[in-house]
Amino acid sequence: MKKVFETGSIKELWGVTASLAISYFSMFVMTFVDRVFLAAFSQDALTACTTAGTPAWAIVFAVVTLISMSEVIIAQRNGAGQYRALGSTPWQMVYLTLLVSPLLFYFAPIIADWILQPTPYNKEWFIWTLYSSPAYFLLAAFTAFFVGQGKSNIIKWLALLGNAVNIVLDYLLIFGYKTWIPALGVKGAVIATGTGTFIQALILFIIFFRKKNREEFGTSVFRFDKDQFTQILRIGFPPGIFILFEIAGWALFYHMMTSLSPLHITTANLVQSILMLYFFFGCGLEKGASAIAGNLIGANKKNMLSNLARSGVVLSFGYLLFTCVTLFLFADFLIIHLVNKETVPVDISTLVYCTKMVMPLLAVYILFENFRWLLGGILIAAGDTFFMMLTGFFSVWIFMLLPTYLFVYVLKAHIIYAFWVWLFYSIFATLPIYFRYKSSGWKERARLITDTPETVDIQALNTSTEES
Repeated sequence: MKKVFETGSIKELWGVTASLAISYFSMFVMTFVDRVFLAAFSQDALTACTTAGTPAWAIVFAVVTLISMSEVIIAQRNGAGQYRALGSTPWQMVYLTLLVSPLLFYFAPIIADWILQPTPYNKEWFIWTLYSSPAYFLLAAFTAFFVGQGKSNIIKWLALLGNAVNIVLDYLLIFGYKTWIPALGVKGAVIATGTGTFIQALILFIIFFRKKNREEFGTSVFRFDKDQFTQILRIGFPPGIFILFEIAGWALFYHMMTSLSPLHITTANLVQSILMLYFFFGCGLEKGASAIAGNLIGANKKNMLSNLARSGVVLSFGYLLFTCVTLFLFADFLIIHLVNKETVPVDISTLVYCTKMVMPLLAVYILFENFRWLLGGILIAAGDTFFMMLTGFFSVWIFMLLPTYLFVYVLKAHIIYAFWVWLFYSIFATLPIYFRYKSSGWKERARLITDTPETVDIQALNTSTEES
């Protein structure tokens, strides 16, 4: 069924965002479960999630972000009614996966030796995360086909399935099972998550390639399209670079915390683990806003984008209430399950006190992050990705890393001051995106497609459909 977006109302935005938010929540729960199991396995293994996992995810998510930008083309074509041209786009990202993956396999050990401290689990976590990266790339490629059309329900159910697979495999692979399965520790956690992700990608491909989709959307047109491939790279390369530098910036932040004291890095790792449980709404909101904005732009309804932004602000304040209530009710529960009392290198009462002290800051931080993702999603749908790269890059280094270095690292300040820097960063990173959104230039350049797609051979689509 073809979906049409008319006004960018709260109902339309929530209809797409809700399923995507559940999908992201399931993904973040996978990560949280990994950390709970690893905390029981070893505190050093849990720390590796941050010290090695952050730079590894910087590389993986840079490529995932690039691939996800194919949603922009799909959304605009869907809004313009060019349904037969949608199916060829994910194939271009499959070819990108085949191009990038061997490079990551080859360079993973080299990069690990170059950037990581030689702890027992760091290198293992980093390398195996990059080895599992093709699963994430393929999932992003086929997810874009459905999200660009606003069809997010299937993504939700697959994410729940992937999470179930991950939980079962986490237990079996991290701790082992009798004499049949050896205890793999951090390697087992990465393999479990990668396997759950690959199963999602495989099922999504099967649905993508069904006869109905081949006939309606041309999903059997898998030839390499240089023009379309290049266009997606042009749109996706800037946000991919931004994600790389943003997460790399966070990796430097955690490096500074490690250098300061065990209390700094343990608290930062604990807060990050809790925070990841709350990012699901913002990620879903960004994708939902981007999908609807792309459809509205493709349908020449740019005047409705302001309504879409207002809808997102309303939903963000509603989520703020949810954040405050759940943090108040479940903070102790989350902390207890992320701390190994036997191996934690700091006083537990001090750790709990520091973590609970920053909970109000986290709630406001999440609100501004949601604003930033909402407006960023709209700008991305318009292809305004170069601006997003520039503002994102300078925001991380000027508003987050520099204050952390000057006011926390150099002065050896208490860890709580580092979280004030987080809030400062979130507010000032949101402002340039807001001012960009309020300007009008990006709207004039928003439509990236033409009424007759130049990047897809319609005759080839028709021929392929007749043959199937």
